[in-house]
Amino acid sequence: MNACFLCGNQFQIVNCVNFVMGQEEYCFDKVDIYIWDSMRTADFTIEALRKEKIFDRIFRYNYKDWEKGFLSRMGARIDFLMSPGRFLKRVVMVDEDNPHEWRYSHIFLFGPDYITQSMIRVNPDARISFLDDGMASYVGKIGISGSSRDKKLIWRLVGKDFWHIYPHCLYVNNVSMCHTEWDVPVKPLPSLTRNEGLIDVMHRIFGRPMTEYDTIRTVILAQPYESEALLEDEEIKCCKAEGIEFILRPHPRQKLSDINVEVIDDSGALWELICAEKINDDYVLIGKCSTAQISPKLLYDKEPYVVFTYRLYDYISEEMRKYPHEMYLNIRDAYRNPEKVIEVENPQELRDVLNRLCEVEGIERMNSQRYEAPL
Repeated sequence: MNACFLCGNQFQIVNCVNFVMGQEEYCFDKVDIYIWDSMRTADFTIEALRKEKIFDRIFRYNYKDWEKGFLSRMGARIDFLMSPGRFLKRVVMVDEDNPHEWRYSHIFLFGPDYITQSMIRVNPDARISFLDDGMASYVGKIGISGSSRDKKLIWRLVGKDFWHIYPHCLYVNNVSMCHTEWDVPVKPLPSLTRNEGLIDVMHRIFGRPMTEYDTIRTVILAQPYESEALLEDEEIKCCKAEGIEFILRPHPRQKLSDINVEVIDDSGALWELICAEKINDDYVLIGKCSTAQISPKLLYDKEPYVVFTYRLYDYISEEMRKYPHEMYLNIRDAYRNPEKVIEVENPQELRDVLNRLCEVEGIERMNSQRYEAPL
C-alpha cells in the first residue's frame, strides 16, 4: 500500500507528520507528501522536513502557470479538465532523482484543490481521507461547503463532479468539537502533546517562537486573502486607537512588504507550538475567523479570549458568514467560560471589548509596563 499527503500550509504539514509518526491503523510501503510552496518559509521547511526522513519522497507543487498569462492559464485549466496526469506533471516539481508514477492506494488531503482533484482522478480506486484543516473540518461538509461559484460552474458545464470530494473518513484533533455533516467515521488524530518526539521534530522544521509572546498577550491573526496594506484593517486601527500593545502574526502565505506595525511575528515559527508553549487563558486572539484563533482549544484545551471580527467587513457576504458564525457558536459551547468567545458587530464594539479586557485582564497598553509572564 502506498499513501500520499497533499498539503498547503504549516498546520496541514503538522497534521501529516503527526499522522505518519503516531498512527497505528495502517502499515504503508511508501509514503509521499506534496507541499504547496506558497508559504514564505517553504524552502526552509521543505529542506528541514527532508532531513527528518519521515516521508519517502517530498514533492513541491505550485500554480505558477496561472501567473504567466491567459494562454498558459487556459492550457493549465484544459489539462485539469481533460488530462489530470498531464496537469500533475505541469504543477508538480519532479527531478531525475524522483521518478513519478502517481499511483496510490490511500490519499490524505484537506479539501478541494486542483491538485487534489487531479490526484483522485488518476487514482479512482484510492481510499480518500480528510485530515483536520481547522474550522472547515468541524462544520458543514469539507470538500463541498464553500466551493466558489466559478469552480461549481466548471464542473456543471463539463458534466463532471470534479470539485466534490467524498471521503471515507475524517481525522480531527478534537472529535468532541466536530459537527461535520459528513456521515462518515470521525476519528482522532494522535495527540500532539503526548508525543515528545513530534514536538522536537516540529522545532527543527519550523523553528522556535519569538520571545515577544512572553510579554505581549494580544495577538492579531491575519487571513491569507487579506491585502498587504494591513494598516487599513479595523483590528489594527482599533488596537492603535486604544493604545493596545499587540503582535501581528501574518498568515504563512502572506507577504510581509509594506506592513508597518511595531511587533510582527515574521519568525515562521509554528503557531501550534506557540499555542503549546506561550498562549494561555489570559491571552487575546483577534481575527476575522481563523483556525489559529481556535487552535489553543482544539489542540490543548486552553481558553484564551477569542474575538471574531468578520462582521466588520462588508466584502464578507452573508453566505460567507454562515460558517464563521456556526464555528463561533460551536466554540462558545465548548468553552468552560463561553463569555470569553466574542463576536463584534462594528469597530466601536471592538474598541469597547479591548477597553474592557484592559480593565479585567490588564492586557498591555503601549508605553506601559508589560505583563510579566509567570515562570
